[in-house]
Amino acid sequence: CIAPGAISNKLPDIEDDSIDGPPHNPDDWKKFVPSGKGGLPSDIANAVLYLSSDLGQYVNGETLLVDGGMIASQKIHGEILN
Repeated sequence: CIAPGAISNKLPDIEDDSIDGPPHNPDDWKKFVPSGKGGLPSDIANAVLYLSSDLGQYVNGETLLVDGGMIASQKIHGEILN
């Protein structure tokens, strides 16, 4: 299973200031990603290629996070890892 993070696309931005919560535009998530870059559809495609290739043949029953390290870099995870 592939769990994508915030992925940029060519759809128009949907901005509604009346909605509370995280940013609506995936490009706004860059500040939460350690690499500082937004995810691209090709990042997800590369994960699919890896898992469907001989290189990923022994990877089974796992969820692959493709989020640029966003989840792992969050404060609670950092405290657990340290």
